[in-house]
Order: sequence, then C-alpha cells, then structure tokens
Amino acid sequence: MPSILSNKELIKQFGRFEYKEDPTRKGWIIIEPEWKLENLTSIGLPFGPAGLSRTFSVNKKVQTELLAIFTELEQKNLLPLVRVINGVWAARHIMHNLKRGLSRHSWGIAIDINAGFCPVGKRGHQPLSIVKVFESHGWAWGGRWHDPDEMHFEKGGGD
Repeated sequence: MPSILSNKELIKQFGRFEYKEDPTRKGWIIIEPEWKLENLTSIGLPFGPAGLSRTFSVNKKVQTELLAIFTELEQKNLLPLVRVINGVWAARHIMHNLKRGLSRHSWGIAIDINAGFCPVGKRGHQPLSIVKVFESHGWAWGGRWHDPDEMHFEKGGGD
C-alpha cells in the first residue's frame, strides 16, 4: 500500500513554488507562472464515455503513470466504474480551507474520481477494483485515511 509523500519528499520530487491567495476565490491560490510552465502538461484521457474523454493538466512527472492507470482500467473493463473525473490539477488549499496546507492537487499529482458518489467522511462507495489499480501504480488512496476521502488518489511514496 503506497504511503503519502511527506512535505519534504513532495518538494524534493515535485518542486517548490511561490504563490499568493486568490482574492476572488476562497481557498484557491495563484501559483507563479514559471513553475506551471516548467512542471505542468496537458494529457488527454481518451477513454470511456464522454465524461471521461477530456484533457487535464497534470504534473509532467506523473503523466505516464496516469495514462498507464487508465489504460489498465480500460483493459480490465473497469472504466464503467469511473463515472466522472472531478479534478487533477487545482491550485488550492485542502478542502478550500485557508487554515489547512496546500492540496496535492496544487502540484498536479492528485486526481478525484467519482466525487459525487464518494462523499468525504464516508466509506464503502469507491469500487475497490479501481483502488487496486491505482495502488499497484504507487498511488495512495484517500479512502484509507482516518477521515476518509474515497474520491481522492495521489502520487504516493512507495510501499
């Protein structure tokens, strides 16, 4: 089971960026443009129904892994269990709460799947077959946390 990256590991692997609070959207941040240009890329997930066939911004260092995860989900006929992809790169605080740290989404190394079907704080809604594929690729699942967030997957730090 992959572990969550410590903040030190996060910075080491994916870099540090300067940011300021977004004055127009509570809990969102504005990241320096240079970091975004150097570290983010767009990938298309041309899989499954129209809701999944979209382009997302992700960290360049995880793009190959994400494509491999969705390829495996498709090969195992698990894509119908992925009803919607709700977010990958989103520059914000955890839960949009200014008192909390930055979300791993801010680095483009997290993805939310089936958010409307997997409420924060509840267990038993995310299909475990999806979880197994993500974890086999080294991604940590928020459903294993003390306060579960089953929709959330993030690049982990190993087993």
